[in-house]
Amino acid sequence: MILRSTKNKTKFYSLENPPKITNNYKSNNNYEIIPLIIITILIIHYINNYYGSI
Repeated sequence: MILRSTKNKTKFYSLENPPKITNNYKSNNNYEIIPLIIITILIIHYINNYYGSI
């Protein structure tokens, strides 16, 4: 049962997503992670300044 389900998934993904789209999707994920890290650093910096002023 597991082998049949994996074969169906690979066929489904091969029809839906060509390799070029999957490579672009991986690179886009890397570019989406970097702004999240920057935003979290800004939030931590803002909280430190806010509690530092108190």
